[in-house]
Amino acid sequence: MRFGPTRLNLKIVMVALLLYTSACSAPFFENFSGGSDYKRRIKPIIISSPEEFFLKSDQLFREGRYRQALRQIRRIYQEASDPEVEEEALFRIALILSYGDNPNRDYAEAQNVSRAFLKSYPESNRRIEVEAILLLLNEIRRGDEEIKTLKGYNAIQDEKTRRLEEDIRKIKEIDLQLEEQKKKLE
Repeated sequence: MRFGPTRLNLKIVMVALLLYTSACSAPFFENFSGGSDYKRRIKPIIISSPEEFFLKSDQLFREGRYRQALRQIRRIYQEASDPEVEEEALFRIALILSYGDNPNRDYAEAQNVSRAFLKSYPESNRRIEVEAILLLLNEIRRGDEEIKTLKGYNAIQDEKTRRLEEDIRKIKEIDLQLEEQKKKLE
């Protein structure tokens, strides 16, 4: 029996870590396209207390209003003058974008945000969590690609099956015609 790490064990650990992270930290986020011009695209608002803003976005998230929660957190990110607040906001954006129950989740954008986070905050306490998110998003992407490949393969097999069924039908018709001709000759 092999006790070393396997790919399946690693995936299970990563999923457990992501679930733990989501449960322990308030989940939070929407459509972050990354890039250096991100902060300039959102109309600035005055934030008197970022803590209050996170509380509001957390409540929106708990209510399943992910788009509004993401909008709030993006505003915090855009307005943040404190690097810790900016870091937390970017982390929450990645979580919301990759959150499974979010109908507007965007895995590609979540990957971009996660990479930007790791680049901007290489010494962050959240680094392991963000790396776990990236690993899971890569697995999801790989799974999606495999599904597309299998669907294509299935479509090819379905077409081959249809052709074989048509060939069998034609062979049966020919066999019936041969039987009829054989009866006429007898």
